[in-house]
Amino acid sequence: MTKLKTIKKSRHQGFTLFIAVLLTSILLSIALSLANFTVKQSIISSFGRESQFSFYAADSGIECAFYYDLKDTNVFATSSDSTVYNLRAPAGSLKFCNGVDITTVRSEVISTTAATTTFGYTFLPQTYCVSVIVGKSGNQTTVEARGYNRGSGPTCTVSGADNRRVERAVRVRY
Repeated sequence: MTKLKTIKKSRHQGFTLFIAVLLTSILLSIALSLANFTVKQSIISSFGRESQFSFYAADSGIECAFYYDLKDTNVFATSSDSTVYNLRAPAGSLKFCNGVDITTVRSEVISTTAATTTFGYTFLPQTYCVSVIVGKSGNQTTVEARGYNRGSGPTCTVSGADNRRVERAVRVRY
């Protein structure tokens, strides 16, 4: 005959399994916290980069306006003007600013002492763009450029909502 062993029940039965599950869950929560932190830092870093591109676009728009205002004093509307200026490049050249031809320009005489000219362009092949407003009032000129990391056309429009769009503006008076 075989003897049956009796197994004594212990209060400590399953304690090793409990410790293993507890340590695993602590390590998993630490790993998830680090992963979450890394993802957030990556997003912040990309916003910084996109912010730089937006600022560079605005700065380029300011420089473009300066170039054409100093090159030809009649290129932007003044209070005595009533015409829309053609800011396109001279014949034989398809370039205007940053290698992009400007197709839409709006000039508006506001009063007998002030007028504005608005233009914009997209940096190709990227999607960075700039919208520039040149205001002339008496003998003072104000140039405001708004650079965007996403958008197209003279007003830098986007299709639909874009919660990662960054805008930087530069204003100069002289």
